[in-house]
Amino acid sequence: MKLTEKQAWILVALGGAALIAAAASSLLADPAGPVGLVLMLVAVWKLLRQFEGEQNGRAIRAALGDYEEIIDGVLWVGKGAEVVVSGQVYQVGVGEPAQVGVVYWERLCRTANGSWFSFRVAVRQGCVIDRRLTPLDEGEVRFWLHGHKDIHVRFFGELPTA
Repeated sequence: MKLTEKQAWILVALGGAALIAAAASSLLADPAGPVGLVLMLVAVWKLLRQFEGEQNGRAIRAALGDYEEIIDGVLWVGKGAEVVVSGQVYQVGVGEPAQVGVVYWERLCRTANGSWFSFRVAVRQGCVIDRRLTPLDEGEVRFWLHGHKDIHVRFFGELPTA
């Protein structure tokens, strides 16, 4: 059985609520106990991080749909493009205050007309702060697909055997 995104999010929220309830119970049993307070703070922090992750996910998924850019005289339209490979590039945890908490996500995409591009999105707290589209040639696409044999075969056919 595969969970829908909404069902998975409900389970995550319920898990966070259970952690908070357990921490609150511990704190009420021994109000002076630092363990209860620490558990409560960790649970609240974890729940807030889960909410932020969900907001970032929604922003990343929506960023391509309304993207349009003219590059070298060609209109590149994100709406209707197929996301072929997707992955988090990195997340900034330390450094410049303006960059802390920024998640960078990159996708290999293909337009309905068969043109390839990479689409990079930077989000923080559910807001898109940067997005870039870079047209790719076939060699660059094949490099992207080096770890995805099934996808490579789907678009370029069987690979030669050494």
